[in-house]
Amino acid sequence: MKRKYDTRYIKYFTNDIIVIGIFILAVISGCIYALYIKDRDSSVFLVLNSYMALNIKQSFEMQKFISGIYDYFKQLLVIWLFGFFYFTLPVSMVVLFIIIFSYAFTTTCAILIYGVKGLVIAFIAYGIQAIIMIAIGMYLVIAGLRQKNIKIVSILSDHSIGIIPVIMGSFLVSLLDVLAAANLHYMTSLIL
Repeated sequence: MKRKYDTRYIKYFTNDIIVIGIFILAVISGCIYALYIKDRDSSVFLVLNSYMALNIKQSFEMQKFISGIYDYFKQLLVIWLFGFFYFTLPVSMVVLFIIIFSYAFTTTCAILIYGVKGLVIAFIAYGIQAIIMIAIGMYLVIAGLRQKNIKIVSILSDHSIGIIPVIMGSFLVSLLDVLAAANLHYMTSLIL
């Protein structure tokens, strides 16, 4: 008697592999690009270094908090909305790639400027925010990929409920961003 295996799980895990591939490609691309412009264009490194070296005590500002919510919400909303349709799903993947690329590029630049201390500074400045943004973005892309494999579209599918992490994640990331910016210069002065 021949045993039949269900092929649903193959498609199910293939979606995860696609998103993990996007993650790895974006991290490698961000690092390579930072190394590429290291000797060619020093303006990026000067801006990053001057931002870290400023000795300004910032306070919690509601305007920065609200604009941060808006900016992060736009990024995650684009991933979520374009994940609904099969033909716009690549746009959602490109936006996720750009988010991961920018975090990898900035972290590599900080490491090139400060060495191992740059990694600590980058984690303090935006590490938790990056983890949250990337995790929500990967969840939304995976949910969009899984939705295209389902024949019956449900209103309460994983992808439809994805608006909840978009709203909560943009709020949390913006809050952490403003709090980290308020104390960033004090923490970097302790590390450097």
